[in-house]
Amino acid sequence: MIGNIEWLFFDVGSTLIDERYANEHRLRDAIRGTDISYDEALARANCRPERAAMIGDRLDNDIVPAKRLGMATIWIRQGFGGMAENLTEAETPDYSVRDLRELAELLR
Repeated sequence: MIGNIEWLFFDVGSTLIDERYANEHRLRDAIRGTDISYDEALARANCRPERAAMIGDRLDNDIVPAKRLGMATIWIRQGFGGMAENLTEAETPDYSVRDLRELAELLR
């Protein structure tokens, strides 16, 4: 169980912005892979990063930006992103689970 967490943020297969809108307005590269969406989510939740956990299946878009802000990170090792090996320090999550069942056990 991870303690002192007030908010859980999920990104397992979708983004916080509609892909078609982002591509049409050339926002995709400006938003994805940056800390912007995480700052916005934390501000809207009125939550400090150290009181939040990011749950995601991508190291580059989910784990790395959340760690950079000081959020706890949980990597769901599924799909293509779940096959990553030899992680850098920036990519290494606080926790790693294989599926939602393991995630539920971790969050108890």
